[in-house]
Amino acid sequence: MKRFFLVIVLAVLTMAAIAQEPYKAYCEIVGTGNITGTKVKIEVDFGQKAKWAAPNARFLVDENGEKMNFNSMIDAVNYLAKLGWELILAYPITPTQGMSKDPVYHYILCKKVTSDEQIKEGINLKDK
Repeated sequence: MKRFFLVIVLAVLTMAAIAQEPYKAYCEIVGTGNITGTKVKIEVDFGQKAKWAAPNARFLVDENGEKMNFNSMIDAVNYLAKLGWELILAYPITPTQGMSKDPVYHYILCKKVTSDEQIKEGINLKDK
């Protein structure tokens, strides 16, 4: 009986040691309007390495590889919320130089994950 109890205790302890503690992952979405003002261009930053050969690698794409369009920043936040992301902070930055004086919107989102693979789960970025 003692052996059986010892085996059960060791099995439970082994499983507990294997289970990973969730941690917070963050991403930033940056939104700019287009000339017509009808859609928002969204870039996503997970802290990924920038690719000089693929400047569009930060844009969300659908299953067909087409760039996704959003009606507003909240439309993009709602899309990411369905994938487990939570809005933490939002702030605009208004350019002081250049032709456009339209604000650039920055939204910081957070998601609890147990592995780095879960960070981009359900999210496709343009890679060409």
